[in-house]
Amino acid sequence: MKELVCIVCPRGCRLQVDEENGYAVTGNSCPRGAEYGRNELKNPTRVLTTTVRVTGGVHCRLPVKTDTAIPKGMLFQAMEAANAVCVEAPVQPGQVIIENLLGTGANLIAGRGIGKGGAFPDTTPPPLRGTSPYTGEACRERHSNSFLAHRPQPVSRPS
Repeated sequence: MKELVCIVCPRGCRLQVDEENGYAVTGNSCPRGAEYGRNELKNPTRVLTTTVRVTGGVHCRLPVKTDTAIPKGMLFQAMEAANAVCVEAPVQPGQVIIENLLGTGANLIAGRGIGKGGAFPDTTPPPLRGTSPYTGEACRERHSNSFLAHRPQPVSRPS
């Protein structure tokens, strides 16, 4: 007997899944909880959320996610595939970045839109555009190897 907390809804039912009795589920308040309990033990899946690099945009990272859940065991391979991608701005929300990610049938899609660098419709560009360490070439260099390349330095506090 395996115990799980259901994550399908905010209720958080405590499920008991009996692997020896055909994955019978108890403790669920709805049929979705029973389905979650069976699937979590037979074939766990997750929606992948991460970021990919962007060139020529007002931001240097683009939030992305899979449009459907993928097998949990493939998450690290999917992260490597996403980390290898660099898209050119402009990008539209929902735009497919990687089709059929690792043969799972799930697409990696843009979570937001990103305009071209310097293109601010109906507004004036902020002062010192391109000199921030988080935009332009400095950002691309910082993120060239990995999305973990930049780690903030600890703040020193006066004694």
